Amino acid sequence: MYQEYQAIHKCRLCGENVLGGITGERTASVCAFEASHGRRYETSFAPRITETHICKDGSMGITDFQGFKKVGD
Repeated sequence: MYQEYQAIHKCRLCGENVLGGITGERTASVCAFEASHGRRYETSFAPRITETHICKDGSMGITDFQGFKKVGD
């Protein structure tokens, strides 16, 4: 059975969880492993380790990749 996973980032400044792209189990597994070692897996589906985030109050924060949440079920 094919399972999908959605990347999750968390903003350092405001604490908001930011939803990222959705990918399959194999890519999510490899991306999570690489991220745990501070590396980005080079595929178009791979999340960045950090990203910028515009907070609700207009401030600009930095997000950190947290992992993948299973989609559905």
